[in-house]
Amino acid sequence: MLRSSGWSHWWNPRHRPDDALLDQLEELALWLADVRAQLTRPSNDEVEVRRRKTAAAAALADGDFETAMEALRHIRRELRETAARPKSACRKTRWR
Repeated sequence: MLRSSGWSHWWNPRHRPDDALLDQLEELALWLADVRAQLTRPSNDEVEVRRRKTAAAAALADGDFETAMEALRHIRRELRETAARPKSACRKTRWR
């Protein structure tokens, strides 16, 4: 019997999601795909930042939002620290 499986509500039209909810879910799925694409795009970031971006994109693909947000927090912190460094510390010294 369907009632015991827990899926009987999907067969009942009163319990199906409405079109507005489905549209919103589709929009969020597209946004999520766009975020993952941005995170995996090639960049000139430091190796550790690129590694964390790839990890965040993989976590988003797996639906692990907590891990993704933690990786993004680390990325933000590293980028902030890099921006706060004096420019002389960021550049390689050229010997003439």
